Amino acid sequence: MNIYKNITRKEEIEYKFYQQARKTIQSMAENFGFDMSYFISDNYELRKKSNLYSKEKGQELVKVKDAIDYNGSQAMHSIGHLISNIKSYRSRSIKNSIGTEDYMKKFDLYKVSADRTKKMSAHWWQENNSRTEISISPLWYHKVYKHGLHGVQYKGRPCFVMSVTPHKIRRLAEDNIDVHKATILHSHGGDITMLEDMWLASFKQSDYEVDNVGKVIRPSERILSVSPELRRAETNVSQRIGKNVIGSLLS
Repeated sequence: MNIYKNITRKEEIEYKFYQQARKTIQSMAENFGFDMSYFISDNYELRKKSNLYSKEKGQELVKVKDAIDYNGSQAMHSIGHLISNIKSYRSRSIKNSIGTEDYMKKFDLYKVSADRTKKMSAHWWQENNSRTEISISPLWYHKVYKHGLHGVQYKGRPCFVMSVTPHKIRRLAEDNIDVHKATILHSHGGDITMLEDMWLASFKQSDYEVDNVGKVIRPSERILSVSPELRRAETNVSQRIGKNVIGSLLS
């Protein structure tokens, strides 16, 4: 692996250095008849934290360094830094490994998303259709809500967007209009109707904002239009974009 050609691949470089450091320490120890405890006893930071520290072994290593020139003794002393690097690398690897508690807390997207989905979808539904209940995907929070696609007007009524699937249409993308196939819920008189395979066109006015733990502070703001026909959804959202621009100029 050429590091200079792969400098952005940080994890691979760290792993390569970790492997080389292990080989260097092993080779040095075998050539001098040492084990790990000698190098640890020679390093102030390591010996404070390790039960392998031995004052006698530290003194023996000092004698070896005295027998070689300054550069050689510094190279010998740097073994302690390599050991520190290995310990640090192993600690990070274990902490971020799949199955550990820290990994699950940080990356259990399904669990976190399910909780946020439940809260935010329930809030939306309570405000607009308080007499009914729904059950949706736990990933709704990340796929729909934070992108500002959760609520849309259809036939003069607020409708709940259950799910979206992106559809790339070049001529609309050139105008910054996103297109999704959506499933929405329409409620009238307490009766819920699920409308599938709907075209949802949207124009993003601002991106979503999250805090330092990934919770959405404010979802993306969008101009939305939904219709069974793509052309109708496209026309409606284009007209609303135009009205919005005119309104901004006049305000």
